[in-house]
Amino acid sequence: MQHEISGELFQWLRITISSESVWGSRRHLLCKSEEVQSRGENLFFGTGWIVFAGNGKIREFYLHAADSLVFREASLLASDVTANQTSLSSPYMSLVKVSGPGVVFAHGKDFAEFYLEESEFVEARTDCIAAMDDSVTFELGAKTSVLSGPGAVLMECAFSEKEESAPYAFFDQV
Repeated sequence: MQHEISGELFQWLRITISSESVWGSRRHLLCKSEEVQSRGENLFFGTGWIVFAGNGKIREFYLHAADSLVFREASLLASDVTANQTSLSSPYMSLVKVSGPGVVFAHGKDFAEFYLEESEFVEARTDCIAAMDDSVTFELGAKTSVLSGPGAVLMECAFSEKEESAPYAFFDQV
């Protein structure tokens, strides 16, 4: 699988496959070559190209065999099929654990990334969590969540229009 991320403000991901398979979010499928076939909702295979577009920036993650990341399901854009996905249920957010080896692509309006040291924790907006190392422990809440290190955290830097027009700051309401 070959891939290229293009675009400035709104990026898109072009994946070229040659007798290979790719998992991709059909909701974010922009177009594909005629030769690429699909099975189910999100599996694409054959020889040709596929283009996915997100809502802003696209980040790629290379996972070795022992690596795992936890993603907000809505942030996942595409991955090669060697990456295994496991659903993690939560009443506040759908999370997916992705294990290597393989490459995974996530999207969001823009991102802030930080690292939590051992026993360090932060209170974060639940709807802005995009991804985290599987070593990060979390307690998800309706508006805010507690994330504890060690591990890297990727936050989406975006707020809904409803929240932007609210008369009070977000943390004043919790």
